[in-house]
Amino acid sequence: MIVILGASCSGKDTLFKGLKQFQESVGFNCKMEYTTRPKRNVSASCLEDSYHFISKKNYVEASIAGFFVSNFTVNTQEGPWYYGIASEDTGKNDVILTNPTSFYQLKEKVPDLCSIYLKVGQRERLIRMLKRGDNIHESYRRSVHDEGHFSGVSQNVNYIIDAETTERSDILNKVLEIIKNRINE
Repeated sequence: MIVILGASCSGKDTLFKGLKQFQESVGFNCKMEYTTRPKRNVSASCLEDSYHFISKKNYVEASIAGFFVSNFTVNTQEGPWYYGIASEDTGKNDVILTNPTSFYQLKEKVPDLCSIYLKVGQRERLIRMLKRGDNIHESYRRSVHDEGHFSGVSQNVNYIIDAETTERSDILNKVLEIIKNRINE
């Protein structure tokens, strides 16, 4: 399994969209986390096809049934948002976006996990959130949360990509190369 981590607005969704175009030809499967968070408004520039959106009721039922290999809760002004990765989405050639809590849970449960961290500074991420139209209070909360949440991640991942100054196409190519090498091991 290959996990891609990055704080809010680090470019994960854009990268994921690019990866989807190559999954069949390269031989990997883009998988999606489940979440109860609401979809962003249509005018937002970020993509919304990198999650399975489900109700809180369905999420809790699936969690109790053991459907998820990882679980994560974000407490927001709107209440808790739940995130989880399905056990069935942890195969060798599966690629998924996730957060540090789920990453550490996966490291304990999934043998031979490969991890890629898209690193972007707090200031740049906050600017990106505001440019895409996110609520300023929620953007600030997420920015502060991410600073603590991603502390120490750099020392625990296999690869770090500077996603602040590297061109999007170069990021995609670097990640594809990592995936190709991983599949061929």
